Amino acid sequence: MPPLGTAPALVQSAGATETAPAPLLTASFPVATVPGHLLVLSASAYTGTSNTSTSANSGGAAASTGELVIGFMAGHATTQAMSVPFIGYTLQPQLTSTGDAVSLLTGYRVAGASGAQSLAGGFPPSMYWAAGVVVFHSAH
Repeated sequence: MPPLGTAPALVQSAGATETAPAPLLTASFPVATVPGHLLVLSASAYTGTSNTSTSANSGGAAASTGELVIGFMAGHATTQAMSVPFIGYTLQPQLTSTGDAVSLLTGYRVAGASGAQSLAGGFPPSMYWAAGVVVFHSAH
């Protein structure tokens, strides 16, 4: 956990993909977590309908100055590189699954001003994608 008075930050992310239908899916962090870490789960299910394009956009989420914003882009059916041209995001290394082709790119920033926060990026050629942002409001 960062010392008091330091800016919040995304420390690590992990992903997992099932290679066959199963009732359980497990993901492991690259480094063990410790008491005080905030753990966040984001899960999705393919429902049989998707759109493809060469760009993804999370849409906006309201944040106030100084709040932690975490964004993600995920794609499936290909393991190509994804890029985020938004200035101000600290990106984590892209994760790519084995088995079914799934890629995950995460990043974070501290909101510099109040307003809508989003994450967008691109990848050539087209692929199925999902994107989102979450804002962590201060408990003070």
